Amino acid sequence: MAKVTLNDKAARRAPPATGQVELWDRLLPGFGLRIAAGGSRTFFVMKRVDGKLLRRSVGKAPSPDTMRDAALPAGMYWPHEARDQARLMLSDMERGVDPRPLPSASVEEPAVDTFKSVAERYLESSLKGGGARLRTRPELERKLKTDLKAWHDRPITEIRRRDIQALVDEKAEASPIAANRLLSFVKRVFRWAVTKDIIDADPATSVVKPGEEQERKRYLSDDEIRLFWRACDKLDTDEKSAASGNTGRLFKLALVTAQRRGEVAGLRRSELGQLQYKTANRAGKEVTVSGDAWLLPEARTKRATDHTVPLSPLAKSLIDEAPKLEVNGKAFDCVLASGARGDQPVSGWSRYKRQLDELIGRQIAEERGEEYDAEVHNLEPWHVHDLRATAATLMEARLQVPTRVISRILNHAEGDGRSRSMTTRYVRHSWDAEAAEALNRWADELSRIVGLNVVALGSAKPQ
Repeated sequence: MAKVTLNDKAARRAPPATGQVELWDRLLPGFGLRIAAGGSRTFFVMKRVDGKLLRRSVGKAPSPDTMRDAALPAGMYWPHEARDQARLMLSDMERGVDPRPLPSASVEEPAVDTFKSVAERYLESSLKGGGARLRTRPELERKLKTDLKAWHDRPITEIRRRDIQALVDEKAEASPIAANRLLSFVKRVFRWAVTKDIIDADPATSVVKPGEEQERKRYLSDDEIRLFWRACDKLDTDEKSAASGNTGRLFKLALVTAQRRGEVAGLRRSELGQLQYKTANRAGKEVTVSGDAWLLPEARTKRATDHTVPLSPLAKSLIDEAPKLEVNGKAFDCVLASGARGDQPVSGWSRYKRQLDELIGRQIAEERGEEYDAEVHNLEPWHVHDLRATAATLMEARLQVPTRVISRILNHAEGDGRSRSMTTRYVRHSWDAEAAEALNRWADELSRIVGLNVVALGSAKPQ
């Protein structure tokens, strides 16, 4: 918010190239001058009345080439005259009176661009740079509603760098990483507001993330995988689990397919299908093969791109054996639905993770012949995302799966030829055959680790 003494010199300021600029008077708080790109100049007042922020026009300012001694038409004021009129209007507003715009002003004032209104417009925009298509939109809407509640009615032009810094510092006291995410959202809104000429400059540009984020390098060892798998079996029959029969399966599929937990939780029967790809048979002849696949639509992937996951026999059996829930004779589309919320993806990862950790700990204690102690019998801290890292790490280190193929499986940019490097622009190979083979080999390796009968590689059939 630019503050100046609104005098003749300030009122003659050149208009911006685009949008508009607002100058606020140092002498009378709440009094300002808006200069639009076309040269229009309007004096205004802004003040809160009965909890509502009101903005009212005082009148027009003369153009820069108007002679100082010229007679001004009705509704047009020199700065000192507009200040006197504004003082009367602000006095009325102080007493709770909404001053009606002067009939001679005939200026229709636009609504005040509050932070909330701008953020909502950003989240609703489906154009380039908008937030309507972001996979994280629901979470951003939650942040706007809760973490940014204090800014809802504040004009976005009044929010300064120090306000943003204070906001993220306060959030960082409780959770530095959450503060980083909140700051990222605030920066998105301000960047978008600049592109739409709502504000002249971005006050969030130089604000740095308060939390230090370190790349996780955790993956499970063979023994940890064995303990994890057996605990998943117990979790599916545990009375505490609201999604009995599917909860352990949820974790297992995350490890077997190497997909993100939210994508696994939302697995739908309508997403199951076939993948056809070309490969070479034992004689070296190219053949077309068809195999079971999970066809993830772009709306459900982090990268907002369609993603096909070849399903190994182990993954297919986990899906096929999932309890089939229904209501009124109609089967649920969600494979891992809990039933408590109808045909909806299972939720409650944190709760199920705590139950799983306890079952793992009790299993460790049992194998050692000791009484269970949560402080003693546990794994090194791990996250659900580490299951994905475990699959990727062991495929590369133990099965020698090329990085490019692993990227294709994980749905990373470098794995599908869509990244911006000059080399990948010319790559047209889909890596489907290699991904299918890698996931089959990974399923075999998992079966060996956890003591299952190794499933033969026979899910892909020549056409």
